[in-house]
Amino acid sequence: MSLGKQLLASILIVASHGALAEVFKCIDERGFSTYQDRPCPHDSRRSPVDTRYASSLPLKVPDADQEILEQIGAANRARDESRREAMSASLTRRQQAFAQKRAQCLALRAELNALRETAHRDTAGGAAESNLMLRMRGACSGW
Repeated sequence: MSLGKQLLASILIVASHGALAEVFKCIDERGFSTYQDRPCPHDSRRSPVDTRYASSLPLKVPDADQEILEQIGAANRARDESRREAMSASLTRRQQAFAQKRAQCLALRAELNALRETAHRDTAGGAAESNLMLRMRGACSGW
């Protein structure tokens, strides 16, 4: 092991010594409990604190509560399915409206191209072209 790695390992070992902590439960003369990281004062009584299992207690749900939780879960699943169906129906309607608008725009563009060809041949076609372009602005906006 290189000198740098040995030095780093030594520093980590020394630094981790301060990470150890004790918890003291002190009960004063009035019966009040306090928790602290220093030993109890002489005028209070020390009570042992077991911190080994403090954060690993299993959660036991009573059967009645479990049934309620299952009912809530079923209601949530039903609500989610209803929302999915509504969103799917909305998406279908929007896709149909988009397809219809797209078809209208394509038809108007084809008509405009035909008018442009005749507009080159006569002046009446130019007026019809302008009128059709105005119709397209309204029908094809946002597409």
